[in-house]
Amino acid sequence: MPNLIAYGVLLGWPVVAYLLFTRTSRAAAVIWTILVAHMVLPSNMEVDFPLLPAFDRDTVPAMAALALCLLGFGLVRKGRGKVEGAESERPGWLPQSWLLRLLLFVMVLSPLVTGYLNSDPLAYGSADWGFRRLKGMELYDGLSLTLSQAMLLLPLLLGRRLLGDPKALRLLLWCMVVIGLVYTLPILFELRMSPQLHTWIYGYYPHESWQNARFGGWRPQVFFQHGLRLAVTMSVIVVAAMMIPRLMPAARKMVWRLGAAWLTTIFVLSKSTGAILFAAAAAPFAMFATKRLQILVAAAVSLLVFIYPAARGIDLVPTERLVSFAETISAARAESLSFRFKNEDLLLEKAADRSVFGWGSFGRGRVYDDATGRDLAITDGMWIIIFGSRGWAGYLATFGLLTLPALMLMRRWRSEHLALEGTAVALALSLNLLDLLLNSGLTSMTWLLAGALIGHAEWIAEKDAKGKKGMPEPGAQRRRRGRPERVGPVQTPPEAEPEPAPAPVPAYARAPAEPPGPRRRPAPEPLSRPSRPRRGAEGAPTAVETAASAPSQEGPTRPGLGGRPQRNGSRQFTTPDPFAEPKPRGKR
Repeated sequence: MPNLIAYGVLLGWPVVAYLLFTRTSRAAAVIWTILVAHMVLPSNMEVDFPLLPAFDRDTVPAMAALALCLLGFGLVRKGRGKVEGAESERPGWLPQSWLLRLLLFVMVLSPLVTGYLNSDPLAYGSADWGFRRLKGMELYDGLSLTLSQAMLLLPLLLGRRLLGDPKALRLLLWCMVVIGLVYTLPILFELRMSPQLHTWIYGYYPHESWQNARFGGWRPQVFFQHGLRLAVTMSVIVVAAMMIPRLMPAARKMVWRLGAAWLTTIFVLSKSTGAILFAAAAAPFAMFATKRLQILVAAAVSLLVFIYPAARGIDLVPTERLVSFAETISAARAESLSFRFKNEDLLLEKAADRSVFGWGSFGRGRVYDDATGRDLAITDGMWIIIFGSRGWAGYLATFGLLTLPALMLMRRWRSEHLALEGTAVALALSLNLLDLLLNSGLTSMTWLLAGALIGHAEWIAEKDAKGKKGMPEPGAQRRRRGRPERVGPVQTPPEAEPEPAPAPVPAYARAPAEPPGPRRRPAPEPLSRPSRPRRGAEGAPTAVETAASAPSQEGPTRPGLGGRPQRNGSRQFTTPDPFAEPKPRGKR
């Protein structure tokens, strides 16, 4: 049973969010509020108030962050001469894509239809073995599930609005790596002392402890519900750590490379085979691939995850080959994977009876023995959980919102505004999506990453649209390339009328001819007086031109002093170079 510390930390987290919003920018406050809560709040615990959604480690931070954003906290931050506001935020709270909006409404409102279609109670078992009765869903259950779905989507909406530009995405990656580096300390402790921190601090153990015994040691769990969820989260952080050195200046690359190496070492010691394999496959793309190749890989993985249920339904997934490959690693891993596939087959057969909107809550989508009422299947993958409880409507809405962001970025892969930070987040999210096929690791961090990718896709589309509006006309482009402009037929200008011939100059007005002999140079005139042209000379400058060409007595205008002239004669004013070495001063 949770102790007072667990309830205090969970219900007091809005106070932590308030302190973050009053001391940092909105983007940073949202990142720290959601990610730190994802790492430290108690797991498998919720506070259920009447007529309200359940308060747990995913909904409390998201609701606090949204409320503080609506109240205007974190809008402007002043520090060290910087002012950060809402200039980089996306307009509105809903995505601009009509398809994403449709998926949002389907995800939120489909539980109402599911509850209406599953009002019938279910009964299994017999008089000899006992009966298992499952109640039918009511209108209250549908409304409660609708509110819960809306609360789960809050990180996606916050990430889309606040984390779309490259600067915010870089901050997101940096915060993930910093949290991961700090989290290595409790991981090291539990590697040696067994998973006990959750019990010591919050007073209860969230799962079965025997599942964390691995390879003669322990798999750390810290404050997560299961060691697998911690391993998946650390795999996402490790991929982000491998990308951080590519985004940092040259002077800091080595420090972040050492941090990535430390995170990778602790992650491998956590003894989670599946997460380690996924991270090892993504590591070369994170460290060496271009941003276009990264988004191509992330889009391919997202598409694979999206069509996985349909492929499993028509037997296109090579389950036997995957089990054979797992045997080369470990017999225990092969047995676990085969067990998952067999349970998926049973659950898919049950889900086919109500495939559109699912079986609803209260375990109605699970498989039970008709004679004994015993539960015959175990639900591991998040996709089969959603597909069995909410059908195709719930699955397409949920996984459509998670996989479409990478596909939206794939459409913009030729854009010059596609940032390496965005492709890094997409690659990290693809690891979490792959794990959803095997485990139930759908968390607030997953929704936050997906929302950030949606915001980045909209940011790229806006930049591309502005670039097209500001492009010069085709004629100007040709002139810039040195080509003649061809906009129509060549028009010859009209012939100008010939100027009249000048009148002949009389003899008395002509200048006297110079006598033969060496030509003498005229004496220079003083500098203080401008030279005057000879009278009667043709083409001589006028008095106005002579005065304009004379040097100014006041000198050039001094910059930065309101346009006041610098009275230093004809000397030129030069701005000192701040990077030049100072000249030594001579003795007076």
